Amino acid sequence: MSQLFSKLSREQMKTFNQKVILKLLKEHGVLSKAQLSKISQLTVPAVTGIIQTLLQSKLIEEIGPTKTSRGRFPATYKIRSNGIHILAVTIATTFAKAAIINLDGEVKEICQTTLPKHVTSEQALSYVEKLVQQCNPDQYQIIGMGAGLHGIVDTEKGVLVFPPQLSWRSFPILEELEKRFSYPILIDNDCNTLVLAERWFGQAKEGETTVTLNVDYGIGAGIYMNNNLFRGSHYAAGQIGHTIVAEDGLECPCGNRGCLEMHASEPSIIRDVKSKIESGSASIATDLAENVQSIQIQHVYEAALLNDELAISMLSRAGALSGKAASSLVNILNPDRLILSGGILKSNHTFFEPFQKAIQTNSIQASTQSLEIVKSDLGTHADVIGAACLWIDQLFDSSIALESIIHISNLDD
Repeated sequence: MSQLFSKLSREQMKTFNQKVILKLLKEHGVLSKAQLSKISQLTVPAVTGIIQTLLQSKLIEEIGPTKTSRGRFPATYKIRSNGIHILAVTIATTFAKAAIINLDGEVKEICQTTLPKHVTSEQALSYVEKLVQQCNPDQYQIIGMGAGLHGIVDTEKGVLVFPPQLSWRSFPILEELEKRFSYPILIDNDCNTLVLAERWFGQAKEGETTVTLNVDYGIGAGIYMNNNLFRGSHYAAGQIGHTIVAEDGLECPCGNRGCLEMHASEPSIIRDVKSKIESGSASIATDLAENVQSIQIQHVYEAALLNDELAISMLSRAGALSGKAASSLVNILNPDRLILSGGILKSNHTFFEPFQKAIQTNSIQASTQSLEIVKSDLGTHADVIGAACLWIDQLFDSSIALESIIHISNLDD
């Protein structure tokens, strides 16, 4: 895979122009050659040549003439959403997913399974293999696999360096995936893939700098800065879950104490609710789960929606802590928008409002005067959409030649 992307096309300008036309069609929907020429400032013959290549690649399709006020009705073109597809997988702490995603970010097939506690890397990959088979990828024109992974991912070496909630360390994940699958494979941290999903299909289509904060089993941030994914010098950017928010707090798998993840993630919320109930506090969550020990995060969310005081208190506290930690990112990066994502969205406004307030309170005015703080609207499959966006990003917004990515000559008619 590294060799594929280490060799740039000799005709770099040709590649650049192809991406310009492709991106314009994605942004505008339907355009004619004349319209594409006018917007891109390329000549009509140049646009015509690019259109032919994109038609051959199955990336676009001709949809017939459009009426004009005079003269001939010109042919128009749009992205061919289902011409090619991407196989997307995610490996999280408690589950794995596989999906087939089209160029519009639509989920065509989806399979998911729960992972056992203390799952080994070999076990997890076996689950992924089965999920991929269940998605019937042979029925689709797959250009590659994108994998979103929990933890710090060295995308250059293909190594899962440190997944805090798993026992794996420095695991050669890319090599192991390539042993099992024949597709070209791109990998990244799951929060990085989530911010790409927002950039292409969600709340971050506009603006140059976006931060996503994903709160569920763990807490992490994805940073899209100056129109590029920011990974940091050692691929550890965005590890906001390991910001210290409680002095002498609980010990975290990372080795520190008082990390945000230990005091505001879904498991920590469940733990705190159970502890309060066992100490004498009342909560509807007990009735919803039938007993204290069976309380899961969905019971806490449901209790909060039923105005349960304890559930609201614990979720609000987690929101305030997360917002205070996120304010540091806001002050440092000065993003256009901050997008909250993850299972925590099921709490409705109970987490979001104190989260939003804490950011406004703890950030300087210059950083928040035009900041948009919003919830993700990508839904429960944002993770696999994000994994697919590793390839979407290559297709529409990279310097890699299209021929290198989709192997045009090998596409079936």
